[in-house]
Amino acid sequence: MIVSIEGATAVPINSSGLSWSIVGVWFVPGQQYYIVGDGIGQKKSLQDMNPWNVSPTGTLAQAYSAAISGNGTNDVVVVGSFGDILHYNGSTWKDYSDQTYTNNGSYGSVSIKGNLVIAVGGNGPQAVITMGRR
Repeated sequence: MIVSIEGATAVPINSSGLSWSIVGVWFVPGQQYYIVGDGIGQKKSLQDMNPWNVSPTGTLAQAYSAAISGNGTNDVVVVGSFGDILHYNGSTWKDYSDQTYTNNGSYGSVSIKGNLVIAVGGNGPQAVITMGRR
């Protein structure tokens, strides 16, 4: 169940279209909402009763999306299995997994602040830290 906290009340949110596996959330209130796990779910409004837009147009996630972070609605990063690092610039998604050399590994966490992105995870028995700068 997905809920929105409004004051001291938890209000249920429509989760239609989302998979059973949800591991991360990122949003700009009233503008854009993302949920990651078995895919990437996106909505512009929590009051929208239509199903979540799963794997929005142009997303290239190969499988499981484990974490999400953003600077704003035009600067969002998603990481996950098979070395997926995806960036959304407000109009298109770009896949950087061919530059991570972790095709057998996965990322479990990501943080973005300003011009710096840090993703952490593993590739087999090795820890992986990937840093990206603009």
